[in-house]
Amino acid sequence: MCGNLFPRVRLAGALLLAVFPAAAFAQQSAPAATTPASDGKERDLASQVVDPTAPLKTLTFQYKEVSSFHGISGHQSEFDFKVSVPFQAWGVGNIFKVTLPYVTGSSVGPAGLGDTTLFDLAVLPQSWGRLGIGLVTSFGVDRQNGKDTFSFGPAIGGVLPRGKWTYGLFNQNLFSGDVAISQFQPILAFTFSPQVSVSMGDAQFVLDWKKSDFVQIPLGVQVNYITALKGQPIRLFINPQYNLRDRTGTPEWTTTIGLALIVR
Repeated sequence: MCGNLFPRVRLAGALLLAVFPAAAFAQQSAPAATTPASDGKERDLASQVVDPTAPLKTLTFQYKEVSSFHGISGHQSEFDFKVSVPFQAWGVGNIFKVTLPYVTGSSVGPAGLGDTTLFDLAVLPQSWGRLGIGLVTSFGVDRQNGKDTFSFGPAIGGVLPRGKWTYGLFNQNLFSGDVAISQFQPILAFTFSPQVSVSMGDAQFVLDWKKSDFVQIPLGVQVNYITALKGQPIRLFINPQYNLRDRTGTPEWTTTIGLALIVR
């Protein structure tokens, strides 16, 4: 009975963590559509959405389809809900993020709720751009195999806005008795107009310290389009991605499409 109860309690808690901040910040005053950049110029929404340190309040709904795996036949579909909440603490700007993934169908593994991730990043302005320092926590699914389902670790990164270009690198780390991984996300983006920007997307280079090897080396491009629906700013995006690391059982081709509400 306890084994069946734990996933329900975990899901309810994760939903509360996601919904409560969303309800709270939705009642706050609207932020400006632009924020100052390091070069003194204001940045439009198309530039901000490719910058993980931009203080945007967003609710993101995305669908991810893994159409092929390395070494095996199969496919997998996943729906993700993400909340991003900027806030101030002790005079320092922070960005709190919650990610709730749900595997809707899979021929290579179980469906259902995936690993819930909580992420807080303190953003520190620098002369060259912005430095981010934080903590990432993952609540894994208990699959009754005796492995740790909880892991956490530090995160650090930097972003350099330069005109229409945005450069940077972020590193996240998760550790427990059974987990030891580091993720490296290069940031390279170009803003064509106040509506259109192109970036590398969520390209996570994953190093598994237990295997002393990279298990994911992604190559992809994400196109972002900013529009409005009855005055509500939204971001539409698509991100095809190929995993260059050929390890049996790892995703090969992945396509992500989504919609993000930019709460003002």
